[in-house]
Amino acid sequence: EVKTSFQEEHLPTGGMTVYPNPAGKEVMLKWDLDQERHPWQILDSSGRTVARGSMSGGAERISVDGLAAGAYHMALEIGGERRMEGFIVR
Repeated sequence: EVKTSFQEEHLPTGGMTVYPNPAGKEVMLKWDLDQERHPWQILDSSGRTVARGSMSGGAERISVDGLAAGAYHMALEIGGERRMEGFIVR
């Protein structure tokens, strides 16, 4: 079992989905609520940013091929709020 320093019960996902979980070489980040551009980040278990980009509504394919196996969080900034969802890289 992989443990993280995040307390997931306090992290709102707000219409965001990250799949598959666990992930192999890539994840899909899905956001359905608007078409504006929003920045995303992948955070490791210590909260350090290991990847970043931006997306608009719909789905974005994001490579996690260079990440070590372990627990991560996808963070999506929407209207000044951060939405987060955890996922595992195999």
